Amino acid sequence: MKQKQPMNVKFMNKRKQAGTTIMEFILYSVLALSVIAGVAVFALKGNNNSNVLGLSKDLAGVQVQIKQHWGGSYGATSLNAALVTDGTILPSDWTITGASTITGQGNVGLVFTGATTTFTVALSGATKALCQSVLANSSAANWSSVVVNVGSGTGGTPITTWPITETQAAVATACGAANTGLTITFTSV
Repeated sequence: MKQKQPMNVKFMNKRKQAGTTIMEFILYSVLALSVIAGVAVFALKGNNNSNVLGLSKDLAGVQVQIKQHWGGSYGATSLNAALVTDGTILPSDWTITGASTITGQGNVGLVFTGATTTFTVALSGATKALCQSVLANSSAANWSSVVVNVGSGTGGTPITTWPITETQAAVATACGAANTGLTITFTSV
């Protein structure tokens, strides 16, 4: 009489299948695509954060250089043409178009305007995320106030105390009012 083999021995004696099954292929593909998507999201978020930090640091540096260059007497007109002509004050990664158009990180337009003993810097075309982050990374050492408006509108409530959190920027300014097209205006100390 033939003795029955235990079940696990029967399976071990079977020949192993060569290659992968369709289900294994689908599983591997989904895992690979998930890893690629995660890396892409992480890289894009890191690039956006570096743009914001770079813009905030560049603005602070330009503010100091403008104060040294003009010595506290800025007139009451745009400073852009003079900044472009000077060629030493603006960061090298900002784009200059024509005689007076300046574009910073995040594709934000920058207009520097004299206000006699102070000057303003208007950042136009900012996104909600950039607005909140730029305000959160700004400092009272460089700016006396900041106001945010939607588009070219006016009447936003100025913030005059620092530090500014991203939540505060969203609630206390127009940063939270629109996803794009925001104008952020800093006034120098």
